[in-house]
Amino acid sequence: MSVLDAKTAGRHRVLNPRAAAIVAVTVVAFLFGTRKLHDRQFSKTVDFLRQSAYASLEAKDYRKAQMQLNQYLAFRSSDLDAREKLSALLSTHIRTQPALEQAFHLNEELLRNDLPQKELRLKQARIAVQLGRYSDAQAHLRILQTLGGESAEVWYLSGHCEKEGRRTEEAVRCYQRALACPNPPERAFEELAMLATANPHLLLDSETILDQMVLTCNSAEAFRL
Repeated sequence: MSVLDAKTAGRHRVLNPRAAAIVAVTVVAFLFGTRKLHDRQFSKTVDFLRQSAYASLEAKDYRKAQMQLNQYLAFRSSDLDAREKLSALLSTHIRTQPALEQAFHLNEELLRNDLPQKELRLKQARIAVQLGRYSDAQAHLRILQTLGGESAEVWYLSGHCEKEGRRTEEAVRCYQRALACPNPPERAFEELAMLATANPHLLLDSETILDQMVLTCNSAEAFRL
């Protein structure tokens, strides 16, 4: 090996580790920067999905809002407000069997978080009744009965669940509690009148119950009956 070759080889041995370190740092910085850029772009895309879904709700384009909220929550499932909005959308406007099932499960998860429990439990009880899940509805309704304040809807739904479970006396008690509350629903009168007709031993007059409905509800349906 010549003197020139020896010097060149020595220089390479000194420079190569330094060059490798520079390349490594450059690659790491590039990858980190690329990842940060990707994360920012992804976050913007997800935020746009949320904004679009809320805009669709405002425009009452419920099917589109349903699709967008589902897409958004697939990426950001921790957004409790969006989950609550999707649940309300499914149970209030979509109302198909799969939609009600999804809303039911969303609410079960929401009830584990610090959201207004009373209102959400009532929504969940309504959905459970629509799905025929009366034991689930009763679990929520019993809690609502203990929270104070007389709610005609809570007692009506409780009576409906008892009726479906063929517990006639309990159903009558709940319906009567509903009728004693402000603004009782017409269905409470109707279902109590049906029980009175089908069960003479209750000593309730269905005509009197329906007359009370006319006086209390003052609606076209009440007058028709």
